[in-house]
Amino acid sequence: MLSREAFRRAMHLRASRTVASRATGSSAASADFSGEIVELYATLFEQHYHPHGPWAKIVKEAEARVPAQGGKILDLASGPGEPACLLASAIPGASVISSDFSQDMVDKATQRSKDLDNVRCLHADAQDLSRFPTGTFDVVTCCYGYMFCPDPLQAMRESHRVLKPGGTLLATYWTELAAMRACRTVMAAVAPGAPPKPPPINPMALAEAGLVDSMLRLCGFDEVRISPDPPSSPPDLRRPGALL
Repeated sequence: MLSREAFRRAMHLRASRTVASRATGSSAASADFSGEIVELYATLFEQHYHPHGPWAKIVKEAEARVPAQGGKILDLASGPGEPACLLASAIPGASVISSDFSQDMVDKATQRSKDLDNVRCLHADAQDLSRFPTGTFDVVTCCYGYMFCPDPLQAMRESHRVLKPGGTLLATYWTELAAMRACRTVMAAVAPGAPPKPPPINPMALAEAGLVDSMLRLCGFDEVRISPDPPSSPPDLRRPGALL
């Protein structure tokens, strides 16, 4: 397994965290994460457990927004089961659904959550959450998932639909990946004059400044707060939907 420092050196990245609040009032196939990709993803996934990583911050925000008893959380693109398992442990009175488009990921999450009575692991496409009624969840989480959807706007619309009025979406996405810059540099040297096209599975698909904010507002979220990691200034936690 990669050490945290080795991973940081190899994959130096900048991420943004988003909190969006819902106002009170058939999809294409997603990227393929199966087979050996599951094991690779699980290795990278372990690097997020450090105190300043995304899992801890998502849990902290969810704890402030989910009822201690009877709350409902939907974790999209949960991969091997995070932050779903941490959320279930932190808020034992809440019901947590760990979902992923890859059945291999769902199977891994099922194994990891076997000792948690308040977690269900389901196969679900973030772009089609029709199995869930409108206004079901207090919080929807999606960590590094929307950028891998063929139609991220549709996935965000579905997230908004299944949230209760006043509910909150907690999401993360990449804004910078040093490895991607290195790949572009290599490709430009190998094939000068032909700018490389983005890869079919593009982790930088939502990196354009202002893109996520505009997409969430199009979906009906009335309060959107976005912050880079690390934040340049302390977040304002006084208002619902405040940024992590």
